[in-house]
Amino acid sequence: MYALPSSNVIDRLQQIGGTLLAPCVLAGTVLYVVIVATAIIFWGRVGRDIDRAAQAGDQARVLAFLRSPRNIAVSRSENVPFVVLMALMVLRPGS
Repeated sequence: MYALPSSNVIDRLQQIGGTLLAPCVLAGTVLYVVIVATAIIFWGRVGRDIDRAAQAGDQARVLAFLRSPRNIAVSRSENVPFVVLMALMVLRPGS
């Protein structure tokens, strides 16, 4: 008896949720691409440099790469999109 009058309210809430969900999916996709691109482009190059130094037995150069302020900054800054992506996946705004 009360289900039919409340169906309009439920329909409106679903429309709002669906509208909010599309930007969240797009944002999640963009964040994922940024994370993967950073891993491939930046960390791939850094990893090759570290491998070359390690194979040459240059432990000081390996540590220099690992402790480089730029590498540390990139490592810490890439945590932000990762945390936001996880929040979008867990909280699923709009659903």
